[in-house]
Amino acid sequence: MKPTTSQIRNKSSVAGETLSQALEALKTTGGGSLPDWNSITGKPATFPPSAHAHPEKQDTLVSGTNIKTINGQTVLGSGDLVIAGGSGGSGTVTSVAATVPTGFAVSGSPITTSGTITITYSAGYSLPTTAKQGEWDTAYGWGNHATVGYLTVETDPIFSAHVAYGISSTNISNWNTAYTNNHTHSNKTLLDSFVS
Repeated sequence: MKPTTSQIRNKSSVAGETLSQALEALKTTGGGSLPDWNSITGKPATFPPSAHAHPEKQDTLVSGTNIKTINGQTVLGSGDLVIAGGSGGSGTVTSVAATVPTGFAVSGSPITTSGTITITYSAGYSLPTTAKQGEWDTAYGWGNHATVGYLTVETDPIFSAHVAYGISSTNISNWNTAYTNNHTHSNKTLLDSFVS
């Protein structure tokens, strides 16, 4: 019994078999002999086959189904696709908003047609430099300063006994006023004459 065309096709597509292995397998399934060449259907008229085309294959893609587009532009045809936008592009938006963490303030948000979103520091906040952050980390590494015993109140018995201890801010203000009134000891006699 000769193998059917389906058996031949199935045997010829077995992965990893050499041609001689496939032919031997066909002999076994075909009752010990290979089929007659003329009884095989669907084969090329000449061997090797002449140049031919496969109608389902497209050398250049001209049609198809489930082909995606880029921004609504088809990928079929020749030439380059031009994709607008990116750096320096323009467009419209429905709404763009910004949120910021604690320490920052945002203004101009949301934008619904055009505008500028501005981000600034909130009152009492700033961004430390890397150098300052390093200094803070160093100081933190020294431990709790409150428990080290630094001087918190100054009481100096020697200074309180000194004459300068009694000079008040009022005294200093009066001296500054007298200095700016522009009288000198050189005109003291003239001034004394006005008094007497």
